[in-house]
Amino acid sequence: MSDEIVNRVAQSKLITLDIDDILPVPEIVNLDLLSFSDAGLLREKHFREQVKFHDWSSYANKWVNVYLSDDAIVPLWAYMVIASEISSTALGVVQTDPDKAASAVVLKQIERLDLSAVVDKPTVVKGCNRPDVGPDAYMALTERLTPIVKTLMFGEACSTVPVYKPKKK
Repeated sequence: MSDEIVNRVAQSKLITLDIDDILPVPEIVNLDLLSFSDAGLLREKHFREQVKFHDWSSYANKWVNVYLSDDAIVPLWAYMVIASEISSTALGVVQTDPDKAASAVVLKQIERLDLSAVVDKPTVVKGCNRPDVGPDAYMALTERLTPIVKTLMFGEACSTVPVYKPKKK
């Protein structure tokens, strides 16, 4: 009988997805659409002039949340114009209330994840207590993972809770 301690977790084919590793905490800049208005009114000529002379380079390598600080009526094309300007420098753009921006960015990051390493593999999602990663993020990640993984679990590799196993046909 051998006295050697064997680390079965390290030897397993289990893939661990650590939220802290796969979803880095991004810098988020909130951009109020009213900052492009003329005394609270969004007039196309003034808006386009403001957009033209705005320093878009300040959003490089950041996520941008476009929001409206007032109940003003803003045409949808204005959001599109802003997104087209931001897309050349920023990591991405979302549109929500500033207090919900972190959650919206996390969901976008989940949409963009390269999950090819977990295809047909037993996978465990390691949980965390980051305030920007709520139940909606875990649900979105589960939705992305269940069609491609062999099995899905939550927790630590040595102590997991089964989440998904495909039904036998």
